[in-house]
Amino acid sequence: MGSDELTEWAAFDQLEPFGRTAHQLAILARLKLKPDADITLEDLIPHYMKPPPPPAKELSQAERVNLSQRMSAFFRRKAGR
Repeated sequence: MGSDELTEWAAFDQLEPFGRTAHQLAILARLKLKPDADITLEDLIPHYMKPPPPPAKELSQAERVNLSQRMSAFFRRKAGR
């Protein structure tokens, strides 16, 4: 990380101190919960994006051929052939 990127992150932290806020929330949560409660900082940081979908399963050769035939038939119908 270069000094310019570090400076940007420091300025951003002054505007949006997400790390400190999450740390403070973790401390408060630990005070209110049982001592053995399993809580991490990641549990307290909001996620603004949905997690990516799980990877698609690998198709077998027969499934690929079937899919290819169905797609070809679909596009031939769309093209009017």
